[in-house]
Amino acid sequence: MPEFRLKNLGSAIFVLTVFFWPYETRAVTADNFLGRLIRSNIEKNKIWFVGQADKKKRPANLLSEVRDLAEKSSLLPLRDFQVIAQADMPIPGNAAIAKKYAGRFWKLECSDEVWYVNPLNLKRYPVNSEEEFLFLKKEAKEIGLGDMAKIHKSGFDESVDQYSRYERQTIKTKGGQFTVDLITIDLANPNLKVITDTTETSNLAPRKDKGQKIFSAKPLANFAAEHKAFAAVNGSYFCSNDGCREKNYFFYPVYSTKTGKIINDDQLKYWTTGPVLAFDDKNNFYYFKDSRDFKSALVLGADKTYYLKTNGGQVKLQAAIGNKPRLIQDYMNYLIDWEMDKKQMTTKALRSAIGYRDGKIYLIMAKNSTVFDLADIMQNFKVEYALNLDGGYSSAMLYNEEYMVGPGRDIPNAILFARK
Repeated sequence: MPEFRLKNLGSAIFVLTVFFWPYETRAVTADNFLGRLIRSNIEKNKIWFVGQADKKKRPANLLSEVRDLAEKSSLLPLRDFQVIAQADMPIPGNAAIAKKYAGRFWKLECSDEVWYVNPLNLKRYPVNSEEEFLFLKKEAKEIGLGDMAKIHKSGFDESVDQYSRYERQTIKTKGGQFTVDLITIDLANPNLKVITDTTETSNLAPRKDKGQKIFSAKPLANFAAEHKAFAAVNGSYFCSNDGCREKNYFFYPVYSTKTGKIINDDQLKYWTTGPVLAFDDKNNFYYFKDSRDFKSALVLGADKTYYLKTNGGQVKLQAAIGNKPRLIQDYMNYLIDWEMDKKQMTTKALRSAIGYRDGKIYLIMAKNSTVFDLADIMQNFKVEYALNLDGGYSSAMLYNEEYMVGPGRDIPNAILFARK
């Protein structure tokens, strides 16, 4: 039987590197929704409020959260309050005064009452009971996840549940000090589904005649929206520029969870293809140091479903992706010079990686680093296995309806984490 490593994923960790430029793109979208309640077309019950001053979104799912948004430094004067039109009244109010308070929640002078002035119609809405809050929530603007993901939240540390977490850290290695964006995912989550997805549904055949062949690609948020993923990261290397004979072509094998096919399975027979990471439908993690080992472990069942041969029998394949170079194997740095080009060795850029340790997946993005630096960063996290992913302008990391890195350019494959 081929050599492979099985780990019961109590949790998973992905590590990615980021420049600050991706965050600058978020404000452009936020400007369109300043002072408004919004919801994505994926998580329709999750409401956010976009602040006027900092252009960041904050949770507005509970009456207490909305009332906490009320201005603390100043109150809404009664004389101004009285000339702002009520939400349920057609009588126009004083628009000039209403504009002064629009897009904010205010505590009324000499009262505990909280009111919201809608910037769209310049009317005031009471927010003092669950019934009033429910009415206000219905006014929330529904937008696509692609736009929602570009609006930043305040802070760099959050968790959607006890099984996953996003944070930003500063890591010191022998190569220097690095800013790292990190998503940690616990594979022990009984409701977790690990997904690898591709835009193409069959093997990518290189062009043999003259001219350019263009394969499909899309933003990471589109992948996440399709699978309702709470976390996602860009996948393998691909040819992204207009000078490519096969634009958006990627050489490495990726299992399409959606279609049940292994894209580029013809590359599994070559030792130069490199390692493959895989997951079964119970969220167990597998590491194959050679793509040929992965190929030998594959079984195509009578139901046209892929399975993996293990010491305990067969398990259903759920997700898999290959890429090079390998970074960490058996806790050791296995990065090899001849597997990299000059840019990987010397260019300081955004670098992305996926790692595994003790039942957890680490998604990591490191800012201003070489692939050498990335390997050192992964070793700093004491991961057992780690694989390099695409980086630079392809870098994208999404967590809890937000681009923590990116959005970057359109990509042809991705790694995603969703609830069953």
